Amino acid sequence: MRRIKFKNTRIFDGISRELRDGHVLVEGGTIREVSDAPLLGAVDIEIDASGLTLMPGLIDLHVHIWAADMNVSKLAQMPTEYYSLFAAQFLQSALDRGFTTLRDAGGTDAGFAMAIEKGFIKSPRFYHSGRYISQTGGHGDFRAGHEQHFSDCMCCPPRHERFTAIADGADAVRKAVREEFRRGAKAIKIMASGGVASPTDPIDKLQFTDAEICAAVEEAAMRGSYIFAHCHPDIAIKRCSELGVRCIEHVSQVSPETAAIMAKNGTYAVPTLAVVHAFCDDGPRFGLPQSAVDKMQNLLECMTEGLVHLKNAGVKIGFGLISWLSIIIAKASNLPCAPRCWSPTTF
Repeated sequence: MRRIKFKNTRIFDGISRELRDGHVLVEGGTIREVSDAPLLGAVDIEIDASGLTLMPGLIDLHVHIWAADMNVSKLAQMPTEYYSLFAAQFLQSALDRGFTTLRDAGGTDAGFAMAIEKGFIKSPRFYHSGRYISQTGGHGDFRAGHEQHFSDCMCCPPRHERFTAIADGADAVRKAVREEFRRGAKAIKIMASGGVASPTDPIDKLQFTDAEICAAVEEAAMRGSYIFAHCHPDIAIKRCSELGVRCIEHVSQVSPETAAIMAKNGTYAVPTLAVVHAFCDDGPRFGLPQSAVDKMQNLLECMTEGLVHLKNAGVKIGFGLISWLSIIIAKASNLPCAPRCWSPTTF
């Protein structure tokens, strides 16, 4: 295994608020030793990092590498070739920002994951989640209210299929989850409440029945994996936690009582506060439909309060940020992806 030594560097270990001066030995992709004294022994590569800061790679738990536009209805009509090139640029820019691990938050075609595994493009470690599971008229249903129902024609599949598996009823949800695992998903995302970007679902309404959610949770458990869920309203967050969903995305309107339930059940949270802030500030300028903007009234304030509730309850919180921000960064700089580093304190 290749041995790499970083010497004379400032070290941020992700735990202490203080930087320390020292030396780091990495072997085969694993940090083997961190020392205040010079490290001895033969290495394959020695890097003098004087004046630089070394830190662990960042992990983003909520990315959509294909999200090339803020208008999801428009996204469904774009050619696959465009997504592929956007995704490649996205993954490279994630590395440039210091992210070494990404969890797909749903909608990624299995072909993208295959290209990453084959090393066709430079990418962080990528945990593929396949298409997300949505009910008819749910957060993953991109049709506008005036559009006709989906065609059953096998040679002309509906546009949503590249991102979403529409499933109604426990058996249909079970089959959809099995299908995404067959296609290589590492975990499965379900849409358990309305959302901002989708056209026809109120953000404060529940989606899926208890039986449907339980079917998904059971299938994932049998696969040795888990379900994570898109949830904005408190009632959706509480229900998913109690039904065995492992991780909740957004957790926008979580109450102190529900946060306590999440902590008791060991449910994780991935807030996306900075994304909502960016949507409010720059979304309309970069193509976010007015219907989506209207859904975000008072959402930012609720999310800010919710972070306090989650912290006070002791809920384990994951970082989820860069996917939609990348669109704003790219459009603002006229680049496919801009090498700027964002942090939770940017907004």
